[in-house]
Formats: sequence, structure tokens, C-alpha cells
Amino acid sequence: MPRNNRGFTLIELIVVIILVGIISVTASSRFSSMNSISAPVYRDQVISSLRLTQMRAMQTRDVCQRWLLDGDKARQVDIEQPKVNATSCQTLTFPSGDAFWQDQTALQVDDSINTRFTLSIEGNASPLPFGLDFDNLGRISQCTNGCQITIIGSETLPICIEKEGYIHAC
Repeated sequence: MPRNNRGFTLIELIVVIILVGIISVTASSRFSSMNSISAPVYRDQVISSLRLTQMRAMQTRDVCQRWLLDGDKARQVDIEQPKVNATSCQTLTFPSGDAFWQDQTALQVDDSINTRFTLSIEGNASPLPFGLDFDNLGRISQCTNGCQITIIGSETLPICIEKEGYIHAC
């Protein structure tokens, strides 16, 4: 007696499920934008850059370590000068020019991604550009009671800098 099968085999079903999964992953990556991941990525890069500057400040006693922040870019800078009272840099100038920001250590937000940085010191918004100076213990001299850098993009992500120098996502 011949069997009249009217269904699909298990192998056919698995192949179709795998193909639908591959197509959906490919299509979803085409439709989603970079804005959804840009803020967390930039937050992690800013935290890494701040911590690197902090480590350099604790390892070098005679070079001023400054972390510069502008609305859409940030960078660590070595200033070849002694620190004033071992806490802050003597100069208050902020370098200008595109060549300065083209350095490998600079973090610059792509213009097509709507992500910006803001800085608040002790709860008050600080005008940008701004330089944060690290002392020999890794503390930021301008953040006597703590600072907060906010990355505003697809979501708002704060970075807290405690008065003792601890830098973390908050």
C-alpha cells in the first residue's frame, strides 16, 4: 500500500529556516543605521582615551597631560612643560587647525552620525572646547567634586569622573 505524503521532510524545513535566517540578518543590517550603536561605541572610546591620559599622567612627572574636548572631537595631548604645583598645566590655549585633529590619538565623530559631547563640572555646563588636566595621582584638577561628560547621540550616555580620579560609565 503506497503512502501518500503531503508534507515536507525535516531536512527541507531546516534548510528553509536557515535560508530565512541568513536573509533576515542581511536585510536587517541594511536597514539599521550606525546611529543606534554610535553612542555606546564613542562612550567606550572616550573612557579608554581618558584612562590612557590618566595613566600617562601618573607615569610622567615632568610633562603636563591634558585631555582636550570639543563638541565632536577629543584628544590626549602631552604638553612639554612643567606642571604648576603638580596639578595643572601652565597654558590655557586650545590648539586649532585640522592637522591637530588628524592625529592617530584623536577621537572624532563622523559628521554623518549625529553624536556630540558635552561636559558638566559640578553640575554646571562648561563651554567647549575645554581642557582637562591630570595631576600625578591621576585626578583631574578641574574636577574637585566630580565631572560628567555626556555623549548625546541615539541615546544619552554619561561618563562620570569622580573627584578621586575614577573614570566610569554611569
